[in-house]
Amino acid sequence: MHRISAAPEALETQSVLMAHSPSLPVSATPSLSRRMACWLYEGVLLFAVVFLAAWLFSALGQMRHAMDERRPLLQGFLFLVFGIYFVWFWSRGQTLAMKTWRIRVVDPQGMAISQSRALYRYVLSWLWFLPPLAAMAPFQLSAAEMTVLLGG
Repeated sequence: MHRISAAPEALETQSVLMAHSPSLPVSATPSLSRRMACWLYEGVLLFAVVFLAAWLFSALGQMRHAMDERRPLLQGFLFLVFGIYFVWFWSRGQTLAMKTWRIRVVDPQGMAISQSRALYRYVLSWLWFLPPLAAMAPFQLSAAEMTVLLGG
């Protein structure tokens, strides 16, 4: 299991202190308001990541319009770009937004999570798609209609 903790400077200081005093906690859990502010800022940063990645994909793939038949490839590419972004930064302890808000993702020992744990966390973060898919199942929608409803 991993946790989110606050203040990277405090983590380093407390890691040094823990060597002398194992009863000290690694760090405090950030408040919900700090987490939500970080989440909002992460969205702003991801907009730039999506813009650059989609521009690169559409320029190299010579996509002429948004409804190009290669749109599912673009969505898959963006899924991979997001995966690389989050796995890379989570395995180093924090994303750019988390660094701004001094929040870290750590394992029980207070260290950054492994790349495999970060990948597992990223894949599981997409499970929120399952409830809408289950809700749409009785309506027997085509794959294209479900894509429009879920992806916009």
